Amino acid sequence: MSRKAGILISVDVAALAINRDLTIVNVALPSMASELDAGTRGLWPES
Repeated sequence: MSRKAGILISVDVAALAINRDLTIVNVALPSMASELDAGTRGLWPES
């Protein structure tokens, strides 16, 4: 495997992991909000 192919595979795997995690969060937020009687904005920690 060439160096460019290895870099491309690494970036693709990282992007896949990030997208999967964001999907899980976006699916879970509405049910968490209803269980906690909070708006979705109220679930995020304040910075």
